[in-house]
Amino acid sequence: MVSPAGHSNSNIAATVEPCEIHRIDEPTEGRIRQARHDCSDGYGGSGTGLFTQDGRLIAMHSASLDMNGRRPFDVETHYGAALLFEGELAKAIPNAVEKPR
Repeated sequence: MVSPAGHSNSNIAATVEPCEIHRIDEPTEGRIRQARHDCSDGYGGSGTGLFTQDGRLIAMHSASLDMNGRRPFDVETHYGAALLFEGELAKAIPNAVEKPR
């Protein structure tokens, strides 16, 4: 995981830390899957990137509603939810970048 510097959950510089993906949820109606992770004790932070060990970005963190509860990590009720870059989402990102504004 790489946490961006200056995020409201942290006043320290960008950090790199090991963490685990505990579960990958079933796809939503938009066919996007979320990886439930324990990065930063499950708090992550919006904009946090999840990377493979060889440095490939595989998911971007999106805060859960329970994120600010500061309870111990519990994959069922409190988790970081990272949107996996795969399928149609992975295809849509380069297409959006290539389009003129």
